[in-house]
Amino acid sequence: MIPFWQQMTLSLAPALLPTLAVLIGILTNRYQLESLRNEMKTGDDSLGEAIKVLDNSLRSEMKAGFESQREIWRAELHRVEEVLDARLRHLEER
Repeated sequence: MIPFWQQMTLSLAPALLPTLAVLIGILTNRYQLESLRNEMKTGDDSLGEAIKVLDNSLRSEMKAGFESQREIWRAELHRVEEVLDARLRHLEER
């Protein structure tokens, strides 16, 4: 006759082994998902930093462009003012 503990072990083995295999699979997947989540957070942080750098660069370039455009407009308006002054002086001399 087979002892009781051996009988229990033999009867539980078919249910226990697949359960352990599934549990190991679940734990492995959980670890992989945590790893993926951490990689995505790191990627998000680096992407955010890259966007900030590009944003600052774009802002400085736009400021420089606006300043140069402002100088061009000032020079053009000064030229128009001189032309108008010359015409006004010409009219006053008549």
